[in-house]
Amino acid sequence: MNANHSSTEFYQKYRKEMYTAIYQLLPSSAVEDALQESMLKLWRKRDLLESKNDKVIKAYCIQTAIHTAYDFLHKKKRQEEHESLDPIEAYTETIPDTSQKSLEEIILAKDRIQCVTACIEELPQRSRELIFSRYYMGETDKEISKSMHIPSDRVRSQIYTAKQQLRRLLVAMEVEESGD
Repeated sequence: MNANHSSTEFYQKYRKEMYTAIYQLLPSSAVEDALQESMLKLWRKRDLLESKNDKVIKAYCIQTAIHTAYDFLHKKKRQEEHESLDPIEAYTETIPDTSQKSLEEIILAKDRIQCVTACIEELPQRSRELIFSRYYMGETDKEISKSMHIPSDRVRSQIYTAKQQLRRLLVAMEVEESGD
């Protein structure tokens, strides 16, 4: 994060990716709060990020957003445990809200993210970089071509190959888990 970045510029630049990461883990009512908390954490660490390039900063922002979302989930779980000390009150006040994701859906999403992340880490480095650039950084074929020094006409085929490798790893992981 360069010294000339204002908080508004920083917010506008990284908001979309962070919002997307948080939205996949939290109910929509908590996303903005988690995003603001993430931005505050990042702003406090701005000196640490000053010397980093944009790719590193963006990745750090996404990781911070994910960790903040997990913190929100843990906080919600602790609150629910505390509220459940009086089972009658908890039972009468618990009205399911179908417009929000259930805790089970959130936990399943977290498990899927962890599974995919573990499989991505097993990919060859070139494949990891392609997957990261396209799906985490949102880069176009042209941007990937430039940053990874790949002819632009080969980017799509290499991403396709990387996705096939990832798919095979995910299927293998599912088979292992179902065999346990």
